[in-house]
Amino acid sequence: MTSLETEHPERKPTATREGRWWILGQTVLFLALVASLFHRRRVPRPVRAAGVVLTASGVAVAVAGYRELGSSHDAGVAPAPGSRLVTTGIYGRTRHPIYLGWMLGSAGVEVVAGSPFGVAAAAALVVFYDRRVRREEHHLVQRYGDGYRSYISDTARFVPRARRLTPAGR
Repeated sequence: MTSLETEHPERKPTATREGRWWILGQTVLFLALVASLFHRRRVPRPVRAAGVVLTASGVAVAVAGYRELGSSHDAGVAPAPGSRLVTTGIYGRTRHPIYLGWMLGSAGVEVVAGSPFGVAAAAALVVFYDRRVRREEHHLVQRYGDGYRSYISDTARFVPRARRLTPAGR
């Protein structure tokens, strides 16, 4: 029994056939990212430092996303039965913080490694997640309807929008 089944016996993991293909694609890209670490190049210290900051930022964003999503997290592309729409915390700034975190972290690791192949794999991961998110959002609109449509109009897909600063009292 998985931890998901232990915590929520009414919910079963919902990785459909479509979901399994997305998971396989992600796994292949992650393996390419790892393989690229064996083709490292020396990079200047400031570039390495920027990569470390990017990696740490990505980890922090992804962890915040996992924590806020909690038991509503599912590896499939469609929301699991019994899951809820989460729009609070980091989800109030970006609709897909977990993917954003993985993208930032992967790019950061590859910058530190100085691997052109790895940077290309990280760029492919961005394209992959953009396509996956579009598919997921189709399912989310079907499940949550106008609530999710409103969330789309108010919240950025990946990169949080800058908030306007207005003087107090306006």
